[in-house]
Amino acid sequence: MQIRSKIYISIFLLNISLIITNCADNILSPNVKSFTLADTVQINYKEKLSNSDENLSVEFNELITDSRCPEDVICVWEGDAELQFQLINNSDSILFSLHSNKSFSNSDSTIFGYNIELIKVEPYPNTQIEYKPSDYSAYIVITKQ
Repeated sequence: MQIRSKIYISIFLLNISLIITNCADNILSPNVKSFTLADTVQINYKEKLSNSDENLSVEFNELITDSRCPEDVICVWEGDAELQFQLINNSDSILFSLHSNKSFSNSDSTIFGYNIELIKVEPYPNTQIEYKPSDYSAYIVITKQ
């Protein structure tokens, strides 16, 4: 009878430790999701994407500016959104910015042998809605050179 009780206690403690380990992983990295190279992926403001095969991650750090022409206005210039990202490869890290207007400035950048391209930025400005940085997301593609 005593051996059976010890087995039950051991199983219970093992289950508790597994639960705690899972919770700790989620607490330490709540905004990290995985991505596949060459796929268009959505990354939200302050979110981190990770590719464990390449030991690579990218984070959308900051909305620097959004001067794009609001969708409910007629403009003579389309404007530009500039977003700051951080790319981390192994222990190396670099901050860089990408622009939505390809004719204005760089909409892609090559860092650590990876090309990061900004495809689009959401939401699109509207004069009736005031967006916060946390409302923004970017669509990017990362490819290996």
